[in-house]
Amino acid sequence: MRRVIFQTAFSGGIKVLGAGLTFLMFMCLARAMSAEEYGRFAQMFSIGNFCALVALLGQHTRVLKRLSAALEMENLEAARTVFWQSWWVVVLFGALVSAALVAAAPLLAALVPGFDIWILIGAACFILPFAFAELAASCLRVVGALLWALVPRDILWRGAVVLLALAISGGLIAGLGAMEVMAVISGMLMVFVLGQMLRIGKALPTALRQRQGPRPERAIWTESAWLWAASLVGVIGANLSVVVVGLFLSPTDSGAFFAASKISQLLHLPTMAVSVVATPTVARLIERRAMAELQVFSRGLVVILAASALGGALAICLSPGWVLSLLNPDFAFAGPALLLLTAGYLVAAFCGIPTILMLMSRGERTFVWYQGLFDGLGIVLIVPLLPLLGLEGAALGLLLGKIGWNIAAVRWCRRELGIDPSLLVFLRPPPATPDSQA
Repeated sequence: MRRVIFQTAFSGGIKVLGAGLTFLMFMCLARAMSAEEYGRFAQMFSIGNFCALVALLGQHTRVLKRLSAALEMENLEAARTVFWQSWWVVVLFGALVSAALVAAAPLLAALVPGFDIWILIGAACFILPFAFAELAASCLRVVGALLWALVPRDILWRGAVVLLALAISGGLIAGLGAMEVMAVISGMLMVFVLGQMLRIGKALPTALRQRQGPRPERAIWTESAWLWAASLVGVIGANLSVVVVGLFLSPTDSGAFFAASKISQLLHLPTMAVSVVATPTVARLIERRAMAELQVFSRGLVVILAASALGGALAICLSPGWVLSLLNPDFAFAGPALLLLTAGYLVAAFCGIPTILMLMSRGERTFVWYQGLFDGLGIVLIVPLLPLLGLEGAALGLLLGKIGWNIAAVRWCRRELGIDPSLLVFLRPPPATPDSQA
């Protein structure tokens, strides 16, 4: 556990630094371009980011699950198959999604007057580099190479983009438009990904380096489809809530809610840091049916997550309005909504790692249904609560959805795995199951 704490602290530091660089990157790019060009860039980046997640087809999660398990059991043939099939899926689907965007650009231009075809073309440039970066990071996490998994994209690439933006602002590089910037930063990311690929080749066993062609096996596509759905459902839910609020309230209100959402998500950083370290370990323990060891591991992690989130929540609770005013003084009125959103992430931290346990075992289908159901419920509740309570009503709807999801996920882990990832494990041990006794 001491090693896990050290690795969690390291990955957490990288994530926090990466979050700061992300903010700095977008701020510098905004200043390096005109408002109109930056708006076009934002559309390219957002579309490319989402389409890269689509093109991944869940392979970044499948590698963490299946490659970790195969290496744990020293089944090199299975590991080789998982490794190469994941890369083939991303290459093929990435190329397909990129081509679809490029092909759709002139069609939309013909159907929608004034549509800018370069928005989709710029987004297409970003798909393969970003998808490769996600998959490479997962492969490196499996072999414990955290430095190589996190630093190239989170630190080096984002830092390089900041330097590029500063060079444009300083006149060292002729002013670039949104399309040129998107192409350059996509190429820069690909350079760092190639470095990660070389490191993967050295880190994996020699038997895995022998190339294997694509195999259209049904099991691969079925599992990939559910893991893909799992990766998309959370992203869609998190962004859809802001869209719904924007339909009913003024731009200032929706901007304040967006700011409150992003600030509350800072409490999720410890969970992200823990997942970097914990996910391959959980997959290995489940493969060995070492449930007693997994329970001890989960118990230690929930203490780390709860303590970290509680500290962050207390800092926000001291003056939520002031925290919001750091982004914009006009957002200070959304303090109560920020407190409700913060409470949702605090509940999630108290429940530990049910997401990892479900996705690394046999629970990916249930995860998709639970996440979709409770995220959908939270968003539906926004509609009647928003007119009654304003931003607080929207935040309350999301809080209720998050509470429901976490309760359902913890109950599933207790029932199906005999593992309680939440703080309740200290008060009520989970019931024994056949798996937990194995």
